[in-house]
Amino acid sequence: MQGTILGARARADGRIDLTMTVEIRGRTVKLVGTGRLTPRPSGPLEATGDTLVDPRAFGLPLPPLVNLMVHVRWRIALTPA
Repeated sequence: MQGTILGARARADGRIDLTMTVEIRGRTVKLVGTGRLTPRPSGPLEATGDTLVDPRAFGLPLPPLVNLMVHVRWRIALTPA
């Protein structure tokens, strides 16, 4: 899986709101999540956090009248582009 951070905004509580796209199984999905940036001993920064996502964005079929959101936790090693 790979992705791109499109934007970041600092929050008063020390966390960061991140807007990103991720590519999973040939799909590009836009996510908005809240997390923290942490330096890793090996060099690059690591972003960890969570977001709420509609499973349909990942191609998972659901019945038409079901409104389901999934809590997704993520950990991403950041590399400069």
